[in-house]
Amino acid sequence: MANLNIRVDDMVKKRAEEILSDIGMSLSTATTIFLKQVIRYKGIPFELRTEPFYSEENKLADIFKLYGPWEDERTVETIIKEIRDSRVSKADITL
Repeated sequence: MANLNIRVDDMVKKRAEEILSDIGMSLSTATTIFLKQVIRYKGIPFELRTEPFYSEENKLADIFKLYGPWEDERTVETIIKEIRDSRVSKADITL
């Protein structure tokens, strides 16, 4: 029997273990089942796709609905970065 070491976010592991525990299965057993399905399907045993909600077009559509169109060549990511970069941290505030 082989050992498999993987890195995964702590919260993902915790939530998966809680759900699997509710159905009486260990994370190790669930991982083994997944790997056997990969072999059976000769690939990932479920469809992989992007979530349309998070597409660039939908981000812009939501912004247009809220604020109307604007004449700006920046991408949504650039605008968000600019907003984040302009925030004042607590360390910058003197009382």
